Amino acid sequence: MARVYMCELVVAVEHLHGRGVLWRDLRPESVGVDEDGHLKVVECGAAKMVGNHSTSPFSTDFIGTPPYLAPEMLTNIFPHGKAADYYCLGVMLYEFLHGKAPFSA
Repeated sequence: MARVYMCELVVAVEHLHGRGVLWRDLRPESVGVDEDGHLKVVECGAAKMVGNHSTSPFSTDFIGTPPYLAPEMLTNIFPHGKAADYYCLGVMLYEFLHGKAPFSA
């Protein structure tokens, strides 16, 4: 099931990125499951237009849920882009497989 859900999330993230949108707060609470068992985006409040739709392909805003933040967002040294969303996908995959977020003590 983790493989199916991750594939659906990757398609959703690629769709948003193809339209110049960074999700920036991808977490389990941001997705829901419909009556057929497929994932649906239910919350995208922290999304930001980048790339062709703005002046920069990156964002410097500090926004997101701490266990799912990419290192570049936590350090706030470098602007972050699409890679931050893919980092969140990796954290979600870990949580799907282990039942808890990585790096939790």
